[in-house]
Amino acid sequence: MGIASPLKRLTLALDDKDLAIRQYFAAVALSTMAQAYEDEMEQVLLDRQTARRHGAWLGLVRRYTDRMWLQVEAASGDTTIDIDFTVNDEMAITLDGETTIIAAIRFEQQSQMEQEIIDAFCQIHDCVQWVNSAVIPEVGVLQARAKVSWSFDEDGVVLCQSSAGLQLQFTSMKNMANKRRFCDAYMAEMQQLLQHLQRLHSQSARLNWQGFQLQAVRDGLRHQLAVNKHGDVLWLELPISYALPALFEQSLPWLQAMLAGRDAQVRIDLQSMQVPLQQLLKTL
Repeated sequence: MGIASPLKRLTLALDDKDLAIRQYFAAVALSTMAQAYEDEMEQVLLDRQTARRHGAWLGLVRRYTDRMWLQVEAASGDTTIDIDFTVNDEMAITLDGETTIIAAIRFEQQSQMEQEIIDAFCQIHDCVQWVNSAVIPEVGVLQARAKVSWSFDEDGVVLCQSSAGLQLQFTSMKNMANKRRFCDAYMAEMQQLLQHLQRLHSQSARLNWQGFQLQAVRDGLRHQLAVNKHGDVLWLELPISYALPALFEQSLPWLQAMLAGRDAQVRIDLQSMQVPLQQLLKTL
């Protein structure tokens, strides 16, 4: 078993605290992230040629950052607030129904940003006492979970990538919270499937990649995946793969490479599949 991150431990310790304290914590987290985005844009703008080349990206980040500053203001007002964590342990702050994921632009800056949130908040409040007195659940490291990072380029392309190389490509930063929900869920689904396929492979089962048959069973909440004609099947919850067979089919080369022990970089352009975001969310 692994231990929850310092930011998650602190957040869980705030569950029973006054609304004003939780609002202040949300405002600190949101403003820290917004300032990190401002700093990133400022670095790009230092070079005119680079700024021109990344003009579209700067516009997207500018609009997203402006929305974050509005959320900072909302956090200190008369608003409902919910602080939770995604399947990949990213903090999600929801104010009056609008969710923002606390995530750095660059994956390698995530830990630093989380520490800055903790430092800023704990300058005002007695965090040590709260965390030490709180009941903090452990985080299972064997859960079906894939580390996910996000990147944005100058053409407005938004890329969600698992640490194992599976990539989902979006075409804008609109509805980022929902896109993160979908990406987290699908990456976890693929990670779960990979683990089960690895078990079958270790038992010398032959996998007919072109002949995979995925069917819903019982009440539709579980699925049966036949991997060959010899009766080898998996019983899993694969709601996204079942609802979006084209996405599942395009993910098979990644699964096959991972099972063979090869490095895999498989990018799936969701726009080319012509599936609206709302339809993607219905699979969750």
